[in-house]
Amino acid sequence: MSDSQTQPVNKYAALQNYGIGMALLFGMGILLYLDGDAANLIFLKLAGVPLFWLSTLGLSLLVVRPINEAKITLKAVEFALLQALIFTCFMVPVSWKPDASLASLAGRAFFGFTIMSIANLGMMMVSVRRNKTLNNEPS
Repeated sequence: MSDSQTQPVNKYAALQNYGIGMALLFGMGILLYLDGDAANLIFLKLAGVPLFWLSTLGLSLLVVRPINEAKITLKAVEFALLQALIFTCFMVPVSWKPDASLASLAGRAFFGFTIMSIANLGMMMVSVRRNKTLNNEPS
């Protein structure tokens, strides 16, 4: 039996795999242009978009994403913090300006990581609470 017969075929797999990444690339290019970056700087910053997209997709292959859990586990916290780290590693070079100091870059990295960690952990807590409510479990 071939693989095509055993696994359901998603008609929109190519759109899901490439469309979101291309939209991100296009959107970032427009935002960087509107921010006043030079064309060569925009090109350098956009070179990181495919790496960001692939690392975001690949994270779920390295760390099994906890789905529909009834409680917060160490794996869930690890996944949330790794997502924040990937986002930070993407946003620091994208937000870089030629006159930026090391202190401002470190501040942006710390601020971005902190905000994304809080957001990811907050969304996880909401998801856990929702799952408890759906399963009629006490909080």
